[in-house]
Amino acid sequence: MAYAREKNGGYELRMTYGYTESGKRKSYSRTWNPPKGMNPRQIQKELQIQLKIFESDIKNERKINALSEFKDMAVYWMENDGKEKLAPKTYIRYKELLQRVYDSKIGHTKLIDINQMDLNDFYRSLAKPGVNKLTGGALSNKTIREHHNVISKVLEVAWKWGLIDENVAKRADPPSPRSKETSCMNEEEAINVLSLLRDEPIQYKTMISLLILFGIRRGELCGLEWKDIDFDNQTISIRRNSQYVSGEIITKDPKTQKSTRVLSMDDYSLALLNEYKTFQDEKKKKAGPLWTDTDRLFTKYDGTPIHPDTVGDWWDKFQKRNGLEHHTLHSLRHTNASLLISHDTDVATVSGRLGHSNPNTTLKVYSHMFRARDREAAQTLGNIAFAVSGG
Repeated sequence: MAYAREKNGGYELRMTYGYTESGKRKSYSRTWNPPKGMNPRQIQKELQIQLKIFESDIKNERKINALSEFKDMAVYWMENDGKEKLAPKTYIRYKELLQRVYDSKIGHTKLIDINQMDLNDFYRSLAKPGVNKLTGGALSNKTIREHHNVISKVLEVAWKWGLIDENVAKRADPPSPRSKETSCMNEEEAINVLSLLRDEPIQYKTMISLLILFGIRRGELCGLEWKDIDFDNQTISIRRNSQYVSGEIITKDPKTQKSTRVLSMDDYSLALLNEYKTFQDEKKKKAGPLWTDTDRLFTKYDGTPIHPDTVGDWWDKFQKRNGLEHHTLHSLRHTNASLLISHDTDVATVSGRLGHSNPNTTLKVYSHMFRARDREAAQTLGNIAFAVSGG
């Protein structure tokens, strides 16, 4: 039980709780100075409150300070603020990355003693063969950078809490991810896929077609509900993201604020969705009481939301069955952007349809595609000048 004693005009709160590795009782203390203007009775009343808070903090293992190890700080932040504020998938990914940090020297270093050289040594260790347990090789620059980002996040929180003077991760030198151009189908390949889809089951035909024609993300596709489809005005509203996390399907807001968007619908998609709705209504009728009405477009046999991996698994089998060059499901989003750009759609429109936070993101991701259009534009004007000059 916590107790207090007067010290230097204030009070020292003390308590023993738990044991050290050597078996001795752990002692904790905290200083509390009464605000000016309090009378003795008010001080005693507030002191009892402070003692309860102090005891609760210790029992809940919330004693984090500059002498705490990185692991203690990270675990506390993850289980409190992190669990509440991070997206479910991000939370799980952070836990995976942090486990490798906990097992390293960094995990057992006091917050106040961590420096950028320690961090750089850790990043170099991740680039050695054998670190990746799945491949036996080194971790990619992208994955090493992910470790850096989560370390920096923890240290940034420690800095905001006043536990350390600076976030030294900002002075570290993690490797830069190797840039690579986005892979996607060309127009001929996309047309061929849409043609082959005509003979496929209507649910998969509709899902893959929408991914190509609208460039939406997999989670956005799986999160579509019939209330999002405006048949009269020919629009689709992207309002939610469906994900599979920790053994269950969850629904969350789209990736960014700009990801919530309304997309105009072409006549082909309108007809396809009408056909698909008729199919689902019949499916619902046959299921009878077994059907769970979730309003989702894409469901399992009983009306519950489809597992997001189902779409990708079917797409992989479809490509193999038809002897097509392999493209990831996400590449259909890039295919959509490529087709829009090749048909001279302006960057703001492309960005808006993809749900990017701003056009600069679109320019960065698809810069090579815009460069190709720039070369074509330059050649067009060059041909005009060449003709005028009599060449």
